Amino acid sequence: KWSLLEAIPTNRVKHFNRYHILKCWVFVYICYMEINLDIRKEILDYSLKIEDFVNNLILAFLQIDKDKSKVFSNKSSSFSFKNKIDLLMDVEAINKEEFLKFELLMVIRNQFMHNVNCNSYTECFNILDNSIKNRLLKDYVYIYEYPDELNYKNAYGELFYECLRIVHEKIGQKLNLIEDKKN
Repeated sequence: KWSLLEAIPTNRVKHFNRYHILKCWVFVYICYMEINLDIRKEILDYSLKIEDFVNNLILAFLQIDKDKSKVFSNKSSSFSFKNKIDLLMDVEAINKEEFLKFELLMVIRNQFMHNVNCNSYTECFNILDNSIKNRLLKDYVYIYEYPDELNYKNAYGELFYECLRIVHEKIGQKLNLIEDKKN
């Protein structure tokens, strides 16, 4: 192991107080901290895709032109994902059960995106309330021969595809309804 003081030229050590040394150690710790970018990348990928589909559902449901929309564009004034899911619930585009699936997806996603210590699904569910893990696992196949981590990963992936299916189905229904009204 090397010491931080070894990395600082000896003629400069006297200019460093404990605060500076602590700051340097914190910087080194953060730089070398293991944050499991693979799992975060996968969850971010799921999140971006589902949010795009949710935007399209809202636009279809409210019959808003995407090019003219300020709220449902990629501008900084856009609604948060939570706001969008709440809106879908308010306008009855999704039911309570579907809302809970999107909310579950969001709660787990937020742990990985906003908590630097959340490096695995197992850690995520240790941080979150047990009810979150139970909600995730109740609707998805748990294979006892697999490690928990793999089961959680598979369940989250299935939840993503279920949410994607819901949104895709709702967009199709709304577009068909709009087309029927035109005819």
